[in-house]
Amino acid sequence: MKKSHFALLLTIPLLLASCSNAGNTKLSYSDVDTIKEIIKDRESQVSWTRALEGSRLDEDISADKEIYDKNIKLNHTIAKLNRAKQNSVFPEFPDFGSLDTRLLSFQTKEAVQKFCKSLSSDFYNQQTSFDSSYIFNLVFFRNDFIEGWNKNFSEDFPAKKTKDETEGKKEELFTYWLLGEPFIGEEITQVPVRFYCKQGIVDVTLYLNRNNLINQILIDRWEKL
Repeated sequence: MKKSHFALLLTIPLLLASCSNAGNTKLSYSDVDTIKEIIKDRESQVSWTRALEGSRLDEDISADKEIYDKNIKLNHTIAKLNRAKQNSVFPEFPDFGSLDTRLLSFQTKEAVQKFCKSLSSDFYNQQTSFDSSYIFNLVFFRNDFIEGWNKNFSEDFPAKKTKDETEGKKEELFTYWLLGEPFIGEEITQVPVRFYCKQGIVDVTLYLNRNNLINQILIDRWEKL
């Protein structure tokens, strides 16, 4: 009987210890669950928005060694300027347009330059630059040009020959000219040209066929300087 009481006395502390450990373990799991619930609650209260520059991290902002040296700190803004410099930039006049002539073939550009030079050096001799079927448009252009010159520049159009020709010199009608951005069609190519002379500026548009011969010339604008 004494042995039974003694065994019972030993068993009771063990049971109490086991219950105590079980309680601690249950409390630990309960704490973890509570923390999870708090985190979920906090996440639900956060308002997420779409990134303003979502592709920013994917952009290549490696330094261009031709521009930057070790004393310049590369950042995203400078990288944008670096990429922008790689695109060609052409001058543009508000009343004329862009001077980008990359769309013109070498043959078309050469034909236009030939006509402009001939018009400047010998105003009355451009038949070879014109389509023979539209040669009458050349006559109309000459008459309109002479009339416009007298009206807009308030002076007579220069004669066919000048006194300098007797000395082996010939005065050019234009000091220089610029070709503008063309419009390329299936049958016709339009090329704007700006002529500069002592008196002012004349803007015209040339219409060339597939053989780079001129069908028509329109005078677009006069400006007296």
